[in-house]
Formats: sequence, structure tokens, C-alpha cells
Amino acid sequence: MQEWAELLEQELLQAVEVKDRDSLHRYITLLSRNLVEQQVYQDNFTQLHNEIQSFSSTMKQGFQGMDERFTAQLKQMNARFDAQQKLTEERFNAQDQKFFALQKQMDERFDANQKLMDERFNTNQKQMDERFNAQQKLMDERFTQHDKRFDAIHRVSVLGFSGLALLITAFSLVLLLWR
Repeated sequence: MQEWAELLEQELLQAVEVKDRDSLHRYITLLSRNLVEQQVYQDNFTQLHNEIQSFSSTMKQGFQGMDERFTAQLKQMNARFDAQQKLTEERFNAQDQKFFALQKQMDERFDANQKLMDERFNTNQKQMDERFNAQQKLMDERFTQHDKRFDAIHRVSVLGFSGLALLITAFSLVLLLWR
């Protein structure tokens, strides 16, 4: 930097007429210092800009890495959820099959019980009908016997009363005739 200031001072000395060499030296010093500060500022800005770009690219790479990990984890979780869902559906289907088999078995047992109950009922109904018919026949026979007895008693009593009436009439006739 010092060399550049001296070179600039030499060139200005040759290019213009200098009245005060110390003033020229201060001017060149101030100018070079300003240029140096601008250069330092520019270098710092460039360095900061490069660091920001490096940091930005590092962050982008980090975010990409995180995105990739999240995507991989999401795929893994989706696969696990799908496997769990499939397992759950298989278990439900197995339970449904067991339920339907149990329902079928219960229906068959119920139908067998119902058939047995119907057979028993029909057998009992047939026995009751036979017993009722036998009782009805016995009652009809008793009523027939009672009717025959009543008819016999009625005949006997009609004959008896008729015979008695005849005897009374004959006795009354005999008494009337004897008198």
C-alpha cells in the first residue's frame, strides 16, 4: 500500500505543478488511506459476502439433508402405518371369519334344536291328541251307556206307569161294575 502511495505521489508530482510538497504528501496519504479503507471495506464485504454464501449453501445442504431424512422417515413411518393397517385388517378379517363360523355353528345348532323341539312338540301333540281322542271315545261310550240306561229306565217307568194306570183303570172298572 505504501508503494502505491509513493507511486501516486510521483505521478502527481510529474503531472501537475506542486506548490507545497507536504500538502501533496498529506493529500496522497489521505487519498491512499481512504482507498485503503475502501479496499479493506471491500475486502471485508467480499469476505462477509463469501462467508454468507458459504453459510447459505451449508444451510441449504443441511436443509436438503434434513428434508431427505424427513422424507425417508416419512416413508418409513408410512410403510410402518401401512403394515400396521394391513395387520389390523387381517386380524379383523380373521375375527370376522371366526365370527361368521361361530354364527354358522350357532345357526346350525339352533336349527337342530328347533327341529328336535318341533319333533318333540309334534310327538307330544300326537300323544295328547291320541289321549284326548281316547278320553273322548271313553266319554262317548259312557254317555251312550248312560243314554241306554236312561232309555231302559224310561221304558221300564213308562211300562210301569202304563201298567199301573191300566191296573187302576181295571180296578176302577171292576169296582164300578160290582157295584
